[in-house]
Amino acid sequence: MNIAIDVMGILDNTKKNKDTDSYTAAQLKTLLALDKQNKYFLLNLYDDILLKDLLQYSNNTNEYYFNTGKDHFLWSYPKLIGEIYQNFIMEHKIDLFFLTSSDNHNFPIKKSWFKNTNFKALYGIKTERTENLEETTRLTLKSISGITSRLQQMQKSSNNKKFDNIAFFTPLPPIESGISDYSVDIICQLAKHFSIDVFIDTGYTHNCLLPHNVNVYEHDNFHKRYKKYDKLIFQMGNNPFHKYMVEYIRKFHGVVVLHDCNLHDLLLTITYRDKINNYEKMLSYDYKDEVNELIWAIHDGKRHSDFIANGFVTNFADIVIVHSKWGKKQLLLKNIEANVEHINLYAQIPNYSFEESYKVKQSAKKKLQIDEQDIVIAAFGFLSESKRCMPSLHAIRSIIKEFPHTRMIYVGKIVDNLKEEFFSYTKQNNLQERVSLTGFTSLETFLLYIESADICLNLRFPYHGETSATLTRILMAGKCVIINDIGSFSEIPDDCCVKIPSPENMLLKEEEELIYKALKNLINSTKKRSELGLAARKYAEEELDLNKITQQYINVLSRPSKQRVLTNNILSQIKKQVKNIKDENILTLARTLAYTMQDIDILKNGKTAGI
Repeated sequence: MNIAIDVMGILDNTKKNKDTDSYTAAQLKTLLALDKQNKYFLLNLYDDILLKDLLQYSNNTNEYYFNTGKDHFLWSYPKLIGEIYQNFIMEHKIDLFFLTSSDNHNFPIKKSWFKNTNFKALYGIKTERTENLEETTRLTLKSISGITSRLQQMQKSSNNKKFDNIAFFTPLPPIESGISDYSVDIICQLAKHFSIDVFIDTGYTHNCLLPHNVNVYEHDNFHKRYKKYDKLIFQMGNNPFHKYMVEYIRKFHGVVVLHDCNLHDLLLTITYRDKINNYEKMLSYDYKDEVNELIWAIHDGKRHSDFIANGFVTNFADIVIVHSKWGKKQLLLKNIEANVEHINLYAQIPNYSFEESYKVKQSAKKKLQIDEQDIVIAAFGFLSESKRCMPSLHAIRSIIKEFPHTRMIYVGKIVDNLKEEFFSYTKQNNLQERVSLTGFTSLETFLLYIESADICLNLRFPYHGETSATLTRILMAGKCVIINDIGSFSEIPDDCCVKIPSPENMLLKEEEELIYKALKNLINSTKKRSELGLAARKYAEEELDLNKITQQYINVLSRPSKQRVLTNNILSQIKKQVKNIKDENILTLARTLAYTMQDIDILKNGKTAGI
């Protein structure tokens, strides 16, 4: 059993001398000495001192300190303190919570903080004052053994949960979008737990196989059905396929899954035929009084995409789900009160082990009519400037000269404004036999090309806050991949990939040289490719598995949405309190504040902000 103990009765800041010789402290010390079976978590919000010296506890006990500021001013914000207690209980799966003091009028503690957790006062366990601490402690332990665990309580609660109806807005195949494929897999998983109606744009018929309890409607059917839904989910991306969703988000709110943090292209699509002041109004959700300056910057040659815009959607969402820590940070910097959840993009675990991947690769090459001796380098998705199509092609030219058995395959369509440059370059340099462009492929063929690859490229710049579903598939397939060290891509562990710097401040020739050197090193080292691939597969299985991602979705959908307790107003007040505080104390105070904003799902996995 996991037992948390609030040490207020020992470290109460209202006492000049710490009450370490009190009967409560003696009882606690005896409890920790006798009980080696249960796990103990000492929660300290009062003084930055080590309790081990006072209580002499053993290895089944850990202590946790949260800085509440000078004179403990954070206790003036009980909702913040409540979040600490609740998140602490969630993170450590606390079954029983003890308080060590009856005098809590200075620190009002609410029983609502301890939902689904047994709540006791340590001083209240004993029935009479006695010098026989060991006897009292054994009575305490006997009473603990009869307590129902938190896990049993939560399972009982979940068994009584009603079956929710979900409205799910997304494009579906045959729409040529990675979000279409993503949504099909997520829907198939969620349909095991919820009844789902999918609302797509008008003008096409979907061609994907969905579970029996999933219905698909054109979106204009939603208004007559909206009252039946418990939750609304919108899969939002930065292209015209998602235009139809915007009015529903602004009117009905719901959960917005933000696949691209910058929706500026979508914004331009929406306002293209409207008056310019409507465009300015939409931008004001992100830039407020700075809109005029932004408009002038665009007139002076800045690209629209240089300015992140998503407020015309995210400001109306009850919950925003993003796929990276970078994306979450951007939204919280804009509005600390935003309800933002981080859920990684998923990848399905292949039906073969990493040890079998070489045979799978050779088989895929054979199916695709690729020479089994060729070293296959592959890049995936819509080929555009941001995918570094031309710099990689220039680097490949040098690679093919040095390694004639190299084959470069671009899997996907190329944007119109690069077609002439791309094909002219391949023709002028006689690369037609070694470089190929597939055009749009089915998902089955797409995955076959991933399996066939020896090395993958997944480069990005300019970066607009997107994540890459292709990258998650590459990692899960156990392939070594070269990426740019930028945005969400930087969050991939270094031992899973090769990272090259963002080309933001370098010449094109420098970028080509970096790509060339990275490719050359990998071609020359089969061992390095294997090590990267194995680490990538392990990371993907631990962090990107579709089943785990689905459970995170369920956790978000199954709890009521709520506003952050740490508001801009509270932050402004705290700023005044910390003017003369030392840097190290500000750091620990900042960690405490960050803890109030931890994702519940992250806490369940035992990953915190470093408290």
